[in-house]
Amino acid sequence: MSKKCLHAMRFLLKKFKKVMCLRKKASLGQSVTTNDTDETLSKIPTVQESLDFSGTKGACVSEWLPTSPEPHNLSSVTESKSSAVASNILQAKLMFLTDPVTNQVFSLPLSIFMRVKRRSATAAEKKEATHPQYLLYELVTNLFTHDEIQKCSLDGKVKQSLAFPSERMRAIDDQLSHLYGVFYSMYRDSFGLSVAFREKTR
Repeated sequence: MSKKCLHAMRFLLKKFKKVMCLRKKASLGQSVTTNDTDETLSKIPTVQESLDFSGTKGACVSEWLPTSPEPHNLSSVTESKSSAVASNILQAKLMFLTDPVTNQVFSLPLSIFMRVKRRSATAAEKKEATHPQYLLYELVTNLFTHDEIQKCSLDGKVKQSLAFPSERMRAIDDQLSHLYGVFYSMYRDSFGLSVAFREKTR
């Protein structure tokens, strides 16, 4: 490193120590005059200021002072990270269903519930009378085991089948009744639903 650079570094280090000393005094409650701080800070050159220690202006400071890289596509990187974080948060959350009789609580990933709920909403906008079927199917397949689905049917109305365990089925019916009201009641009571639903789940 040239003598010019060493000269600049020593000068800056000396003034930096002076500033730190003044700050320490201030933190300890000792009196520090405004003139002292202004005079010290004013004598510390920046990268942009010309340093004329030996006739060469600003030549050596840029050799050792670190520079900050320019951000590259900062907005797109931030957006992608935000989307990833939001997705992870959604996947980590749970949707809770409660049996109104026993108050037993059951859960499934919230991301699954929201995805199928949007599909049901789209079907409802298209005036599909059976739009609650998507959530009903998803909730049944998530809250019941494979063996239960193979052996059971809605309300046990299909021959040689059992009714789904009542606690979880009541929790599902209660949730969907809150969402769809009379439309869900009509769908649940519709002719042939138990047979069609059993065929779909098996």
